[in-house]
Amino acid sequence: MGVKLNYKNPPQGVTKKTFSVSDEVVGKARAEGFNIQTVYGATNFPDHNNLRCLDFMINTGGAGGQEGGDWIARYVIKNADRLVVNWMIWDRRIWRRKANNHGPAGWSQYFGPNPHTDHVHLECADGSYVGPSGNVTTQTDGYPPPTKCIIYHDKVKPGIKNSDSVWWVQKWLNNVPMPDAPLVKKNGAYGAKTIEAVKVFQRQKCDDPPDGDLGPLQTEFLFHEARKHNPKLPVAKFESHS
Repeated sequence: MGVKLNYKNPPQGVTKKTFSVSDEVVGKARAEGFNIQTVYGATNFPDHNNLRCLDFMINTGGAGGQEGGDWIARYVIKNADRLVVNWMIWDRRIWRRKANNHGPAGWSQYFGPNPHTDHVHLECADGSYVGPSGNVTTQTDGYPPPTKCIIYHDKVKPGIKNSDSVWWVQKWLNNVPMPDAPLVKKNGAYGAKTIEAVKVFQRQKCDDPPDGDLGPLQTEFLFHEARKHNPKLPVAKFESHS
């Protein structure tokens, strides 16, 4: 980033590459209003003794809490190829850049001893792969249920994969009674089955041309239709961009 950052507690003992990742993520987060001051690096704890792991602490000093952690996770995913991040754990879920013998690419549920709700943990690929400790599993539908119902309209598009927003759309489609609509697998991928169900929804509930591409108004209408039939569904928050 060209500017040396000041930390209250900087990451100690990590590789130069890993420190540069910390600087970039922290700098960008601060520019968004999340005052990250503490990032832990190398320790004797599992997953921290390879000099390539970072813990971004988000519950102190105006760091943003849940919102700050969500922002860091989205930024890391968006830039993971360039930053060469192997995997990340946040809020009871683990994200992998690539599938390997430890698990699939994208999000899976994480059942390790630490739920990672007060920090975002990531490992940089500055060396050989070291998988995380703790038990990891994947839901039957191939995508772990999101912990928050926040819908980003730019993440509800045909072809999108690994999207919490699409997962909610798929759940809502399955809660709206529609003759001829297929049961949609909740996998976070806006693929052929989701497009087919969306076309049925557009034709039967919206009286709109069935193009399979939900716009913001149709997405919000789908939520209200689903909640009308299943009031136990959580209230959704809608945002334009992730």
